[in-house]
Amino acid sequence: DFVFHLQPHYIQDVVTDSKSSIPFSTGLDTSFYPDSAQGDPYPTKGRGYFFTGTSHMQYECETDCTPTLVISPEFTLSMWIKPTSSSGTLFSKQKNTAPYTKSVAVELDADHPKVYLDIPVYTPYTTTCALNQHWNFLAISTSIDSTPQFKLHIQVNTTCTDSVVLGEQWLEDFQDNYYLVIGAALSGTDTFTDFFS
Repeated sequence: DFVFHLQPHYIQDVVTDSKSSIPFSTGLDTSFYPDSAQGDPYPTKGRGYFFTGTSHMQYECETDCTPTLVISPEFTLSMWIKPTSSSGTLFSKQKNTAPYTKSVAVELDADHPKVYLDIPVYTPYTTTCALNQHWNFLAISTSIDSTPQFKLHIQVNTTCTDSVVLGEQWLEDFQDNYYLVIGAALSGTDTFTDFFS
């Protein structure tokens, strides 16, 4: 069952997910279409938001925040994307203080999804599956088998799947003092980089 389901289908400065009521704001301030600021994505009614390469959506959770999103060791993150660039951050959950540790992040690296997980002795994994310049379905999931081994699975459309065994340690997500970011990564206080378009 979904614990987080974001559908940016309307022209809104704040988009609230339908399962956990997490409010994602566009850009750094309350400006939005038709008077957009630099960090705002462009809305396309009924079809989502267009990320320009300088835009993002964010939710900051400080100490004891409500609502909150804690990602379980076994999770699935899926999205439809149509990239116009071959690199950038699609989704990131990371600490809101230096060194801005990424709990879970999905980036593009030369059209290949790259996954960050906050697991000891883990190196971010870049899949052999590549996205095209059309609409792509991307799914990232993790599982723990009976041995117990923690595994990462990546699917791009119906044409490519990739899995890797990560060992006996698994994700232990943070519960407060974090940012959820779509379209960029947090690199400093209210500073975002590695934009996606």
